[in-house]
Order: sequence, then C-alpha cells, then structure tokens
Amino acid sequence: SRRAELLAKAEGELAAATLRADGIAKVAEVTISAQVAEGGKLYGSVTPADIADAITAAGAAVDKREVKLKSVIRTIGAYEVSVELHDELSQTITVNVVAN
Repeated sequence: SRRAELLAKAEGELAAATLRADGIAKVAEVTISAQVAEGGKLYGSVTPADIADAITAAGAAVDKREVKLKSVIRTIGAYEVSVELHDELSQTITVNVVAN
C-alpha cells in the first residue's frame, strides 16, 4: 500500500540520518580559523557554510542548510552547534573558532 511505502521510506530516511549522526558524533568537534581584530572579534562571522565545510572535511558530510546556529558567531571561542539531520534527529558538535 502507499502508506506502507511512505512508512518504509520514512524509516529509511531516519536510519540514514542516524548513521550520519553517528559520523558527526565521531568527529565531535571542528576548528575554524578566522581573521580576528583586536578584542577577539572576527572580521565578518562564521557561517553555517563554513561549519558544514569543516565538518565535511573532517569526514562527515553535512549540508549548510542542516547547520543551525543559536546566534551569529562573531568572536573567537567554543560554540555548541546543532546539525539537524531529520525532523526527529539532530546532533550537536563543538565548533572552536580561533585566530589565524
């Protein structure tokens, strides 16, 4: 039936998201270096695309649309960032922003 097909597809998507979440959990944290002005303020900000690229480079493919920031990252420091992989599943990763 169509309902069974949709349920199977949804379960498959959740299973795939779970595997990706495990990959992100293994990465655990990424470091992004940025241009910094005095006082630890960044020139510009760290974007979801920057974070997605760093996580992908570390071995867990992530799209920038999946990266959810609580607020704009404009200073050096460590940030907890949520990666929403599925409606029912997200994984947290630590993003360390350092001066380059």
